Amino acid sequence: MKRLTLGRTGLHVSDLCFGTLNFGWTVSETQAFALLDHYHAAGGNFLHASAFSTRGSPSPAMVESSESFVGRWWRDRLVPRDALTLSTRMVLHPWQLQGASPLEATLRMRCETALRRMRTSHLDLVLLEWNDALDPIDDALESLTRLRRAGLVRYFGAANFSAWRLVQALHRALQRGTDRFDAHQIDLSLLSERSALDQVEAGQAYNLGLLARGPLAGGRLAGPPGTARGLSDRPGGDSAPHTGPQRALRAAAEREGFTPAQIALAWVMARGAVPILGVRTSEHLEELLQASRLTADGLLAPSSLPTHTHAHV
Repeated sequence: MKRLTLGRTGLHVSDLCFGTLNFGWTVSETQAFALLDHYHAAGGNFLHASAFSTRGSPSPAMVESSESFVGRWWRDRLVPRDALTLSTRMVLHPWQLQGASPLEATLRMRCETALRRMRTSHLDLVLLEWNDALDPIDDALESLTRLRRAGLVRYFGAANFSAWRLVQALHRALQRGTDRFDAHQIDLSLLSERSALDQVEAGQAYNLGLLARGPLAGGRLAGPPGTARGLSDRPGGDSAPHTGPQRALRAAAEREGFTPAQIALAWVMARGAVPILGVRTSEHLEELLQASRLTADGLLAPSSLPTHTHAHV
């Protein structure tokens, strides 16, 4: 994998990010260690967790595994801390924000919990997911700024902010003299709606590092060599509005001699975003890691990639 600088930050990250949301749910700790070994051996250094709870969460251990498996892995394998970029996503719900100064207290508690689980003194990147509990954004920006200046977080960013909310938050940071978002996580794939590309353009205009969640559209753009798994052309169901982009993807994969999943990741990377990979097997991970070579080694020209037509919007 090649390395790139994430937006205007000083973070030098691999061009494919390893997402750990499924750790503890569909991936055991033993499997997680094997996957992380594979990713790290291939040159990957960007690990993105996402530990959050909902009312009635089935198990606290499952909720925290996204972060805790990572912490135990890098400590067990004696990986130098400065060889990794450790990131996590925070999701806050209104029912969690209670009492005096609830937002700042909750953010600090969540940050300190993540530090403990990931066994580190600082997080390289923290992403804050949008919901109505953050409106207005001023208090969140001030709280995150204090976490950064305390040395607990190097950079912070947004997750799934609409384009206008993202720009509003950037301007509010300027007006109030706080630190600003330096990254943005977007739901981005070849099947994304126009609003996702608006988010990309806003991020590029303000030099934000972009992370793409769901680059394979929940598996609909994935498929092992020689198959079209997830590329059904059947009428009806969720796939019906997406048959045009899926057919273009299949044609590009067959023409260029790569798998649909590799082409789909290359499409995301061509838009300046770092795809977040979520895998359960080493075979699937190895297939996806090859996407880094398509553009880095000049194996795939940008003109060979499918065109986003927004036909399903």
